[in-house]
Amino acid sequence: MSITERLKERLKKTASYNRASMEEEAWHSKSYHKYFEGYAEQKKTMPNGKQKIVRVYVGDYHSQNLTRKQGVCLRILYAAFFALSVLCFFLAAKNRTEGNFFWLSAISHAAAGGLYLWVFYGLVNYLMTGRDMTINDYRTSSLVLMKATVAEAAALASSGLVALLWFLICDHTLSGLLNAVLFFLAGGCVLAVRFLEQKVEYTVKKNDGKAEYGDVVID
Repeated sequence: MSITERLKERLKKTASYNRASMEEEAWHSKSYHKYFEGYAEQKKTMPNGKQKIVRVYVGDYHSQNLTRKQGVCLRILYAAFFALSVLCFFLAAKNRTEGNFFWLSAISHAAAGGLYLWVFYGLVNYLMTGRDMTINDYRTSSLVLMKATVAEAAALASSGLVALLWFLICDHTLSGLLNAVLFFLAGGCVLAVRFLEQKVEYTVKKNDGKAEYGDVVID
């Protein structure tokens, strides 16, 4: 093989390697790193010859300073507040008062309805985690609840404010006043979740697990 052919062969191998590296880097996206942050992973060859990625959590835990009973009661309370908030919002939004058809009301109602999905996402993750949370568990449960409940409360407060102003200026009926009260009550329920979660103390606890030589620790 001539020198020119050797150079061409080497360039082909380099291009192939770079292409494979780029594909692997693209696969390990930002969301991948966030989801598996704190995990050590290693490719292992199975008896059938296929490779499998094995992951072990080696990062720190965010541990709630609560007893098991307190943790269970807190999760039940969060779920109850969320259910009560949705119920109040539904009762107020379905009320066929003229104020609910005002364009400002429609915008705030739509925002509140959409933000409930964000709160629900954080709540489901919270209910599925234990007292010791991985980095991603803590990020997608406690931190999501802290942010989503504030946004939801703001949207519900705007709905309540529009309903109250409509009652004072245009409506003057008990139904219009009840609408405003229900919206404010719905917002108060989600704020109660944030208030309680803000009071929960978390301790960063070291993990006893250690990465083996050759493991890739995701950060």
